[in-house]
Amino acid sequence: MPTTNVRNEARSKELATLAGKERAGTALGMANTTVYFGLFLTPLLIPHLLAAGSWALVWFAAAACPLIAYPLFPKPAGKVR
Repeated sequence: MPTTNVRNEARSKELATLAGKERAGTALGMANTTVYFGLFLTPLLIPHLLAAGSWALVWFAAAACPLIAYPLFPKPAGKVR
């Protein structure tokens, strides 16, 4: 099994754990929908960004996406002793 699949599986388990037993399926479905939505939009948006600017604009937009998404992640719990 490639390392990428192991990491994705671990993230899915963590997401399901954070959501709780009652909402694990909903959380995984929402995460997968978001990923596929991004995969659908990316090839549609790149030509428009290139027409408006250059590859630098495309890379800037790609770098801005995780910065915009960062506040959506849950804050870490307090230190465990």
